[in-house]
Amino acid sequence: IVVLQADNGKYFSLIDRNSRNSSEAARDNTDSFCRLANLSILGGNFEERLFSKTKHYHLNVPHVGIITVMDEMECLFKCRRSHLCLSVNMSPSKGRDGKLWCELLSSDKYRNVDKLKANKSSHYYCVELSCFNNPCKNGGTWQPVHGARECGNDSTCVCAAGFRGKFCEQNVTLSLDRFWPVGVALKGYNGKYLGRIQRSRIDYIEMAKSQKESTTRFVATKSSGKLMLTADNGKYLSRITRGNVDYIEAAKTYPDTPSQFTVHDQPDGTVALQADNGKYLSLIDRNSRNSFEAAKDNIDSFCKLRREIQK
Repeated sequence: IVVLQADNGKYFSLIDRNSRNSSEAARDNTDSFCRLANLSILGGNFEERLFSKTKHYHLNVPHVGIITVMDEMECLFKCRRSHLCLSVNMSPSKGRDGKLWCELLSSDKYRNVDKLKANKSSHYYCVELSCFNNPCKNGGTWQPVHGARECGNDSTCVCAAGFRGKFCEQNVTLSLDRFWPVGVALKGYNGKYLGRIQRSRIDYIEMAKSQKESTTRFVATKSSGKLMLTADNGKYLSRITRGNVDYIEAAKTYPDTPSQFTVHDQPDGTVALQADNGKYLSLIDRNSRNSFEAAKDNIDSFCKLRREIQK
């Protein structure tokens, strides 16, 4: 990203001049409207890059307006002019009227990562935040509060499990206090319980049971600070690799390292489990089955489990 200064001491900036996106030597100080990227001296073209573009994705959050525009820049400029707009969904190509539809959104991917989905009929644009150095420690991620477009006091660190503090600088001890040897049922993001389901003599663990039954009851024990779960068939849950997939199955007669899981307590009262390969256990849609796998690098909604006693 570059900023250009004219001989009058003013900085080049995007200015709305009678509904035209004029570039003028007008600013005493630099701001987001002064930043330029993809500067081509040979071609004489200046492409302003205030937004990052994610092709063929759509963010499903409430909008503040839906309009039609002549080009991409007009849509993005409309968003920048509105204090309510933080990101944009836009059609990838023009319709029969020669225009693009432009959906101005009230939030962005930083605050709603689980609502950004692949979609062939849309491109997603997010205001590029000027955070060049992430202040968060120990794997924490910077997240703006609602309405923030710059780094500073209007920001917070979302800490990785096991850490807390303003900058995730404090290490905390994760416990198994709320797991019970009497038996536990685990409810997932889709409202279903984890349960043992046998297919071709393999006891898969899937998030597929609408209510508690014998196959949803797991006995929780711990070893060396790690959680172990025993299914109703007497076998320990374990990470089992088949092909390139790390399934969770009720498969081990005797516990071993792949049968031990690290518990990460979440602020909302749920837990996430981490396998010995470093991946978090998660609900995965695999061939229309609610598979439970050691698959995620980071905790998201599909990793969270809510505990219930099942005697």
